[in-house]
Amino acid sequence: MTAPPLLQLRDLSVDFSTDMGIVHAVDRVSFDIGTDEIVALVGESGSGKSVIAQAIMGLLGVGGAGRNARTSGQLRFRGRDGAAIDLLTLDAEERRRLRGRDIGMVFQEPMTALNPVLTVGEQIAELLRVHAGLTRAQAAAEAVARLAEVGIAAPAERAKSYPHQMSGGMRQRVLIAIAMACQPLLLIADEPTTALDVTVQAQILELMRTLKRRTRMSVLFITHDFGIVAELADRVVVLYAGRMVEEGSATDIFASPRHPYTEGLLGAVPRLDLASDTIGAVAILPGTAPDPLAFPAGCRFHPRCTHARPGLCDGKAPAMTALAGARRFACHVRASA
Repeated sequence: MTAPPLLQLRDLSVDFSTDMGIVHAVDRVSFDIGTDEIVALVGESGSGKSVIAQAIMGLLGVGGAGRNARTSGQLRFRGRDGAAIDLLTLDAEERRRLRGRDIGMVFQEPMTALNPVLTVGEQIAELLRVHAGLTRAQAAAEAVARLAEVGIAAPAERAKSYPHQMSGGMRQRVLIAIAMACQPLLLIADEPTTALDVTVQAQILELMRTLKRRTRMSVLFITHDFGIVAELADRVVVLYAGRMVEEGSATDIFASPRHPYTEGLLGAVPRLDLASDTIGAVAILPGTAPDPLAFPAGCRFHPRCTHARPGLCDGKAPAMTALAGARRFACHVRASA
């Protein structure tokens, strides 16, 4: 019997009120994250990836209504007791208990995510005192163990360091240690390797794979880099301008992308020609992402799409077409082919 999803997003929408108008950052996005699964959420900057992460974490306000944010839909999360709850219905205190304990998050820029006036050991220990009920001495000792777990040398000494005294790679490891401190059921990683050099990036990805195998947690990995997706993901969800355009296993997405936008992203990945030891030609997507205050009618990708048909693609938004193997895509042209 297939285990129920750990997290179900159903028609998730997030709007922001600005002085210039309403920004429809996320528009009716639906997908699942299974137990012990890595789902990659892929798309260009501004596609809504980080906003989805913030909605899951409850960083947009109580009940999904922040000072300028309005969230609708459902975020059904299955906790440690097996019961499903809608994250959007929780109050601030319920969110606080869940955040860090059952759902952890690794942010993109560790220097701004870490508290500059507390040592890294204190920041890990604080989480353990709040969510695990440890004493100060127990939490301090456990913080050192968590730093050792993420591969930081001399963890007892490093626990006394402040974030500015550590390298970017070490700070990212500290963020992972904080996110993993209470062994969450779901880890959200929001482009955690973007600011790192290639060598450190590879180390961080291997660390996440190791921790995932050890704890059997689920991971939502947010990225714009299909090279990382190929290394890490079980399943892929592709976003464009706030809408979901394709979903499928990583194997299927790489072998036969169905949406033209997914094809464009894959075509932009540099490939090494082993026969000639050269980098192959890289495709470039024409145009730019649309203004979120004025999305085009119909398929939001149609102004940049070489397959677009006037009178069809610029008319109404395409519905999701289901294929075998839990694959889905939203394209008028490909659905009719």
